[in-house]
Amino acid sequence: MLTQFLGRLLTLDTVINFVFCAAMAWLLRKRIAEVSGAPRWLSSLAGLSLSLVLAFTVRIFNTFTFGAGYWLFSSMWLGAFNLANPNWLLNFGLFVPAGLVIRLVGVRSLRTVLFLGLLSFGIECLQFWAGSGVADPADLVANICGASIGVAVAFLVRRIFPQLRALVD
Repeated sequence: MLTQFLGRLLTLDTVINFVFCAAMAWLLRKRIAEVSGAPRWLSSLAGLSLSLVLAFTVRIFNTFTFGAGYWLFSSMWLGAFNLANPNWLLNFGLFVPAGLVIRLVGVRSLRTVLFLGLLSFGIECLQFWAGSGVADPADLVANICGASIGVAVAFLVRRIFPQLRALVD
């Protein structure tokens, strides 16, 4: 089951999406560093983490959507807490580094979680309306949980390594 899941996940369009998003992040790293006041290497990491999120979630493959009802009000919310689901774990895992690095760049905790939550909501809406990917409310929950854990890890990293805090602040 996991092999099939990974086989569907690691496709040519995922690689193309990642390369495109990573190139855009690389081009914008200097501007992100200027605006945030963070070092370029940290801005580059933030861009790469967002590139991973976009590469694996904004997909072009054809699959099913939930039909006539709006996905946000579907019974699929019941799967939002199935933590053993590989899809849930992937979504959670993609947003942990994004929350961690964006928080380390200097964006406040609540703004980081809100930004990544809105990004996730936008991705799910795009998947629903475009019919690409599966618009699943469980993904929204997993993404927000991952972003929140990433922010919590950033808090711990800044407490444990105060020299990193001086470097970032």
